[in-house]
Amino acid sequence: IFVVSYVQAQDDNADIVGLNRKVLVLLDQLDYKRSHSSFFRSLTEQGFQLTFAHASSDSKIALSEYGEYLYDNLILFAP
Repeated sequence: IFVVSYVQAQDDNADIVGLNRKVLVLLDQLDYKRSHSSFFRSLTEQGFQLTFAHASSDSKIALSEYGEYLYDNLILFAP
């Protein structure tokens, strides 16, 4: 399993007030959600809002809308 994590550069002050916390987790296999539950739970406990998507079934995944990013961070699980 190859895991790539992209984290957009964030302003420290924005992090304090709870911004920059929306994360899209793109999974190749839905089993990763269960097998990596400790990792995802730790992110949630740190205040991140996780949204899970399956790479092949969610072919219309939008990363931005009206010129604004929908997520602050992206975690990509790929084989």
